[in-house]
Amino acid sequence: MVLLTSSMAVTNHRIWNRFYGTALGGIYCFVCLYFVPPQHLILLTSISVFFAFTSYHKERYDIHVFWLTSMIVFAISLLSPDNTYVSFYRIIDTLFGVTIAFSVNYFIAPSWTMTWLDRHTSSMIKSQILYVAVLDKPQWEQKINLYQSQQRYYSLNGEVMNLLKEPNLSPRTSKDWLSLLVLIQRLNDSLLLATKLGIQSDKPQSTARWISQLQWIKQTFPDRCKHGAMPPFNAESTPIPEDMLCALIEKDIQQLTAWMLYQRAFVV
Repeated sequence: MVLLTSSMAVTNHRIWNRFYGTALGGIYCFVCLYFVPPQHLILLTSISVFFAFTSYHKERYDIHVFWLTSMIVFAISLLSPDNTYVSFYRIIDTLFGVTIAFSVNYFIAPSWTMTWLDRHTSSMIKSQILYVAVLDKPQWEQKINLYQSQQRYYSLNGEVMNLLKEPNLSPRTSKDWLSLLVLIQRLNDSLLLATKLGIQSDKPQSTARWISQLQWIKQTFPDRCKHGAMPPFNAESTPIPEDMLCALIEKDIQQLTAWMLYQRAFVV
């Protein structure tokens, strides 16, 4: 039922919520059944029913599952006070079903595209760093890095196109990855112009800053949606270079950085 109504990432998250919410709810119920007198069972059931309905929220599915499990176990115990094993079997069946869903999602039919996307993106950013680093080298060396960058872009583009075929993909996720493709393509085009026409302004200072910014993106990308400290980012505004190509590259890298900061939802 969760698979039919959620994207793959949400499903994986809810699988874990369902598992430990059911397990903790079962432990709580059997502790209550062991220590609380039977005449208080109706009160426990009423409290569980109340919290099972009021705690229903998609973002905290685990809390809802905890109270839902306790509600069902207490209700079964009210119906069959002499046979508490029935509610124990219900918890075991639920945990077994969650384990089946986990096995299917992770081993039989996982979302390989979501697993590989971060690796392809990091490889793409790495190729951009190498490309920027050789802007002051001979053209033949620049063209080698250009070829590698284009090959990695095609690989990333293919993975994003595969992602768009995933069932139940949210519009937000599809727009995010398509916008990333556009931003990387713009940076590729600017670097290609720099290879063909050359850069006329203070190139060493500019390229060092660009490399630093791209390294920050590459380092931060795999952990962009996780809690905890992120690598420091220098958000100071830099003056727009006089050279048109430098200005294009500067703007493209700033847009990539803004995309990264926008993805850091927990930090924001």
